[in-house]
Amino acid sequence: MKKLFIGHDGCIRSGWQMVLLYLGMNIAQLALIMPINIILGIIIGIQSTRGDVSGIEAFLTSYAYQSITIALCNLISIVAIIILFKVMNRKTTEDMGLTPVKRDYKDLLIGLLLGAASITLIIGINYIMGDTRFNEVHITWDLLLGLILFISVGFVEEILVRGCFQHIIYYRHGIAWAIIIPALIFSVMHFLNPNISYIAALNIALVGIVFGIMTYKSGNIWMAIGYHITWNYFQGNIFNIEVSGSAYGRGLIKSIRVEDNLLNGGAFGIEGGLICTLLLIITIIYFGFFYKKEKSYLNKKKRTLIMNK
Repeated sequence: MKKLFIGHDGCIRSGWQMVLLYLGMNIAQLALIMPINIILGIIIGIQSTRGDVSGIEAFLTSYAYQSITIALCNLISIVAIIILFKVMNRKTTEDMGLTPVKRDYKDLLIGLLLGAASITLIIGINYIMGDTRFNEVHITWDLLLGLILFISVGFVEEILVRGCFQHIIYYRHGIAWAIIIPALIFSVMHFLNPNISYIAALNIALVGIVFGIMTYKSGNIWMAIGYHITWNYFQGNIFNIEVSGSAYGRGLIKSIRVEDNLLNGGAFGIEGGLICTLLLIITIIYFGFFYKKEKSYLNKKKRTLIMNK
């Protein structure tokens, strides 16, 4: 029975490690959100006796409340993930790709620029093809709230999937599986999103491969984090389109789909469109075959590193 959970190296098997990390992340979120919900429930109960709960209902459905709450949940999740990874593998945060940002800030900047440029390019192509038109410009607090939200999303998802999953698999099974399996898991994590489609699921797996190659080639997760942040932020809060099927506040530019089709992704957003598919394939080819910055510590350390007691 022990062999089912413990490998020949004396460490928890990689599959179980990923399960524990995912569960730990969700338990940490519940530990934060449950007391908040209890307090809010008491407040609503008191207000309902007075006959007026409209103000509280408006607050609970506001973008400000939702974005800040999600950001706080993601923050506590990051702490839980890092602690679990270090305990199970006896490693430092640098072993999961969280290298000193003062040293690798250029990778973060590259990722931020590429994510913004990718979304702008896809939207631009849709506009030229007549599938998207622009209506109004809004400058609201949603721009700041969305930035806080998507910074937290970029960090928690990349720390979990690329920082933990990719490195756990790499040290035991090699780079190919270390990029492909986390990308597939990343796609599965979005299966319950509104208006998911086969193309959308494929594209999320492809962007996961992009993140995985970036992490391997750069030797850290900063580029993937940066790309992830602006990839989401420019969709939701710059161009006001759905991010993986969900709407997030008011965007700077109100983009309107003329019609839903396979090219623009329809109700799922541009991540569900074939234009996005083509761009991601080109990005994978570039980073896989032409990006030469191979300073990765993954290339220098033995794959048995994570299995050492």
